[in-house]
Amino acid sequence: MKPQSRPLPRVATLAGALALLVALPACDDSSGCEQAFPVLADDGFTGDGDVLSIRLDAGESVTLPAGSRLNVVLWGFDERSEDVEATQLRARVEEISSLPHELELALPTGPHEQIPATQEAAMYYLSVFVELDGDDEACAGDYGVDYDAQGGLNTFTLPLAERVDVPLTILE
Repeated sequence: MKPQSRPLPRVATLAGALALLVALPACDDSSGCEQAFPVLADDGFTGDGDVLSIRLDAGESVTLPAGSRLNVVLWGFDERSEDVEATQLRARVEEISSLPHELELALPTGPHEQIPATQEAAMYYLSVFVELDGDDEACAGDYGVDYDAQGGLNTFTLPLAERVDVPLTILE
């Protein structure tokens, strides 16, 4: 699997805290979305390393419409760099029928090597969307991560001994 890169905004460190904000891409004018996120294809990777456990939660039990698709992307970056690009390490797309939802994401051996970064400097985050209406874009009315409400990206290091909890909200 060849990693893809995505620009990541300038990273600033203040008192040891890493604050990251995601710039949203422009949407296709025909979709009617003010801010749209493309639904990626599943990369089909079955893994040769650890497994990342993920729990998605909307704060209550939600039954989703038939055909709803979960889009989870694992990104990695070198926290030592001020101007960095995040590298897409994994993309997983699957049908989903309800929230909360738990899944496991297979990881490659040595994911930091794909960034590239040392294991100590490698940081990771997830972008998550639940596309409800079949338009292949996650936009208003679909579920996603509210990065403003959580204060930026929820970053972590690997290997991770515990589950990553991802709060989802209806996108506006």
